[in-house]
Amino acid sequence: MLGVACNLACQHAAAAAAFWLRDAKSAWFLYQKFVFMLGGLLLPIEVLPGWLERVATLLPFAAMAYVPGRLASGHVEPGLLLVQVGWLAVMTALAALAFARGERRLQAIGDTFRAAAAEAFANRASFWSQATIMILNDVAWVGFWVVFFHEVGSLRGWEADDVLLLFSVLTTAAGLVLGLLANARRIGALAGDGELDATLTLPVPPLAHLLARRVEPVHIGDTLFGIGLFALAGSPTPTRTAMFVLAAVAGAAVMVGFVVAIQSLAFFAGRNEGGDLGVHAVILLASYPAELFRGLPRAILYSVVPAAFVSTVPATLVSDFDLTAAAGLLAAATLSVLTGWSVFTVGLRRYTSGAAWSRA
Repeated sequence: MLGVACNLACQHAAAAAAFWLRDAKSAWFLYQKFVFMLGGLLLPIEVLPGWLERVATLLPFAAMAYVPGRLASGHVEPGLLLVQVGWLAVMTALAALAFARGERRLQAIGDTFRAAAAEAFANRASFWSQATIMILNDVAWVGFWVVFFHEVGSLRGWEADDVLLLFSVLTTAAGLVLGLLANARRIGALAGDGELDATLTLPVPPLAHLLARRVEPVHIGDTLFGIGLFALAGSPTPTRTAMFVLAAVAGAAVMVGFVVAIQSLAFFAGRNEGGDLGVHAVILLASYPAELFRGLPRAILYSVVPAAFVSTVPATLVSDFDLTAAAGLLAAATLSVLTGWSVFTVGLRRYTSGAAWSRA
């Protein structure tokens, strides 16, 4: 019974990794291997190399498998029972602490986002008027391309339907970033003016809290337009719709990582002009198919300013799925997010407080 209790306590502690990893399967697989190899489930720990045997006796896994087996085989060793009781107390406390911290982290970010959304939607007339203005702006921009392709037919393999799909992905992704995570483009201004104090006083990841803190109604119109455009001109099927959603989310991940990174340069430069230019650059360049460019400009779209991964690559995957391109998009999204987080984290160490408690 003590072995089962120790196992349950350790499983709960390992499961708490989901609060930080979002998916605890990797922690669970690692936990299983430790029980098998160091807990005596596969082999008695006495047959392990000397140094590994000593390590195994210092870890809780033996209390779950080796100790119950040894006691059941007739060895009367009260000290082993004390080992189980001790590890049960330690792992229970560790699991409770991990879940408490994880729940506070989860609730704080979720509550912050809900509050920001409620604030944005408090004045419904203002919310919908701003969203409608952006929708009309997007309609005008797309209308230009429709007229253009009506005259030229196609350009380097891209036709009107392809560009409409590109714009549906781009506007959806941009709306997710600039609408739901609106503070991403304000990090430079907040850092330069010393206005991150309120966020830094909270026991939550500062970047996640900062991104969840503001919702911009005008850019919600982008997302609504993108979804509507795909429904009207994207030839939606269940498969294409699922691919569209995944592609738009991946494009949004690339964009938010880039925007956070370029805005976080204000921690080092003390100025925000470059960050604003970077935001406009990625949006503007993403509105053109990458195939329209050649040589160095095209290489830039796939590297320094990853606009191609925001729109061209996702739109192409919706039209014609390719595993290699999908892997490239996933890698670009992962790299972009990690880069944004890293630049922000390093830059935060240089942050100088401005005592601006109410504006962060």
